[in-house]
Amino acid sequence: MEEFRTNKSVMRLREYGTAGMTITANTMNFFPTRYWSQGYFERWEEIGPDAIKSVLKRPSPCWMCPIACGRLVEIDTKWGKIEMDGPEYETIYALGGLIGISDLRELVYLNYLADDLGMDTISLGNVIGFAIEASKRGKIKMSLDYGDIEGIVGLVNDIAFRRNYGNLLAEGVAEVARELKLEDLAVHVKKLEPAGYDPRRLKGMILGYATSPRGACHLRMMAYYVDIRGLGGDPQEVSMRKIQKLVEFGDFMTAYDSMILCKFGRSIYTLDLIWKLYNTFTGADMDLSDFKNSLANIRTLVQYINLKANTIIKMDILPKRFLEESIRDQNGNVYKITKEEVEFMISRYYELRGFDKEGRPKSRLSDIIDVKS
Repeated sequence: MEEFRTNKSVMRLREYGTAGMTITANTMNFFPTRYWSQGYFERWEEIGPDAIKSVLKRPSPCWMCPIACGRLVEIDTKWGKIEMDGPEYETIYALGGLIGISDLRELVYLNYLADDLGMDTISLGNVIGFAIEASKRGKIKMSLDYGDIEGIVGLVNDIAFRRNYGNLLAEGVAEVARELKLEDLAVHVKKLEPAGYDPRRLKGMILGYATSPRGACHLRMMAYYVDIRGLGGDPQEVSMRKIQKLVEFGDFMTAYDSMILCKFGRSIYTLDLIWKLYNTFTGADMDLSDFKNSLANIRTLVQYINLKANTIIKMDILPKRFLEESIRDQNGNVYKITKEEVEFMISRYYELRGFDKEGRPKSRLSDIIDVKS
C-alpha cells in the first residue's frame, strides 16, 4: 500500500486518470485520428486530461482501490447536466479524435449515450468513423462528416435501435465492410475494432493486435506499454529482443488476468510478487519456474481453443490499410509498416511460443492439461 501511495505512475493515474495517455499519444503520434488516417489530433487538448480535470467532481475509484483512476465529471451540455464516470482514454480517442469531436461537452454526452444504451465506446467510435468514410465514398446514402455531432448522435441512436443504416452498422466494422465491399477500408482484427494505439508508430502493437486471441485487443499483451517505456528498444524497432520481451510481457499479463489483478498495478505487482501471492493464497508450493511455465501453457491452451473454434492462423493479420498507408507527425516524419516486418514478427513469435509456422502448438494438449479430468 505504501508503494501504491508513492509510485510515480500511480500518482499520475490518480491525478489525470487514463486521460493522461492522451498527452503521450499525441506527443508520440500514435493517437488514431479521422478513422486511422492520422496519428495526431490537432485539438486534442480541448478533450484531454486538463480539460477533463476542469470539470472533475472527484476521482472515482473501484472499491478500496488506492489508485482511483476513474473520473467522476459534472458538465453542462445542451442535452442537460451530465454527471458520470468518464471519459477514459479509449473513449477520448474513439469518440473524440477518431470521429473529429473536439468539444468536451459533446464527447461527454456521446460517452453518456453509449453507456446508457449499453455500447462499447471503442467499437462504437470505429463503426462511426467507418460510416463517415463510407458516406464520403457514396456507399452509405446519408450526410455524415467528422465533427458532425448532430449526425453522429442520430447515428448512435439508430445503431442502438437498429434503424435505417444503423441496423447494418450494429453488426460491427467487419460485417459492414463485407456487405458494402469496403474491406480495404476496414480496420479490425478477427472482427474486433482496435484500441487507441497505432501500430505504425508503436510496432510492438503489430504482435499485440495480430496475435491477440480475441482480436485487436490492447490488454492481452499490453505491447503499447512495452513500446512507450522502451522495454524492447525503440518503438519503431522490429527485432528479436522486442519479440522476446513481448512474449515475456504477454505471460506477465496472463498472470494478472489469472489472479484478477488490475493492470494499472503493473509497476508494483512484479512477477515474483504475484508468484508469492499465488502460493500464499492457494497454499500451493509451486516454484517460480513452474509458475512461469504455467503462464506460457495458458497462452498455448488459448491457441488450442481458437484452433478448435476455427479461428485459424490466417486471421493473425493486420488490416490492409496499416500495410499500405503511412502516417506523418507534425515534423513530417513518416511511419509505416512493411509486409516483411509483420511476417518476421509473427513467425518469430510462433517459434518462441512453440507453435509451428501455421500457428499450431507443437506440444500435445495432454502435456498442458489433464485431458481425462
